[in-house]
Amino acid sequence: MYWFKFLKAKKTKRDQGFSEMALEDAVSPFRVSPHLRHKRINRLPHFRGNARDQFYESGNSQFASIRQRFSHAFTPSQPVIHRDRFAGRADALGKLIRGIEDQRLHAILYGDRGIGKTSLLHILADTAREAGYAVLYHSCDADTHFDEIFRSVLAQIPQLYHGGVTPTDDPVETGASLLDMAPPTTALSPRHVTDLLAPVVGIRIVIILDEFDRATSSQFRRSVAELIKNLSDRSARVQLVVAGVAANFTELVEHIPSIRRNILNLELSYMADEEIDEMLWIGAEASGLGFDEAARLHIRTIANGSPYIAALLAHHAGLAAIDEEVGEVSLGHVAIALESALDELGSHIRKASLAQV
Repeated sequence: MYWFKFLKAKKTKRDQGFSEMALEDAVSPFRVSPHLRHKRINRLPHFRGNARDQFYESGNSQFASIRQRFSHAFTPSQPVIHRDRFAGRADALGKLIRGIEDQRLHAILYGDRGIGKTSLLHILADTAREAGYAVLYHSCDADTHFDEIFRSVLAQIPQLYHGGVTPTDDPVETGASLLDMAPPTTALSPRHVTDLLAPVVGIRIVIILDEFDRATSSQFRRSVAELIKNLSDRSARVQLVVAGVAANFTELVEHIPSIRRNILNLELSYMADEEIDEMLWIGAEASGLGFDEAARLHIRTIANGSPYIAALLAHHAGLAAIDEEVGEVSLGHVAIALESALDELGSHIRKASLAQV
């Protein structure tokens, strides 16, 4: 029995040693040095700059600077809000300005999604403010109601501009608005709003209602149409600009035949090739990154007049060129952009256009 006890003790000691060795071997691959851990973290995607629009310089500082400027030049997910970045649409902008200034018309702006309506409205607002107009911009949604949105409008107009109030009145001195003259509990109707806006003097006001198609209430649309009619009948110094996705203006505003003569009916169409070229030229000038002729041609072809698609392709193609540290976007970069942007483009791209790339 001695030999059995000896073997058993020896086996236990041997197994214990084997287990410790196996555990050490199993754990050691996970004992990563700080250097390797830092290297692994650096391989993960990371921001190239910070929230103060400062880019971290790595490699060629020239292209870090180009990337910074390029990120502001092409923003397909956001409207254009500065006139120096606004391409094309001069005719549409001119028609809106003439309709508001010369004919004292209200305006209905409509067209397909992604066609540039909101960008045009921002440039119109900027131009009107420069001319001394008070511009009130509101974006509608599914829950927009007449009372809610026009209480907000009235709250932004000082009582100083109401013809029935003199500058010496106490409410003016305390900064009261037209909302303080509205009924506090009764829901505002087109007649209420007209009674408060029609006496406006000393200034002209433009009220912009963007994304009007998102408002699901037919009563809201009809109330806006009635307000347009009432303000026109009383020659008010207040004009509405209504914009949204639609095939025609009656899809946006409940049909009231008598308001047709009070409205500038403007459909925003797709951009011409020269307008797409202007967009690319503005972005190239702002960023310092050019587009060769083949790249411009293919961006125009795929975009098919859509400013959103053109900006999206230019954005991705430009970033591909910057990553390669070349100073001009080529056809190959557009092909990379198309691959990167395919999910975003979706059904906007015609199969015939894709076949040409």
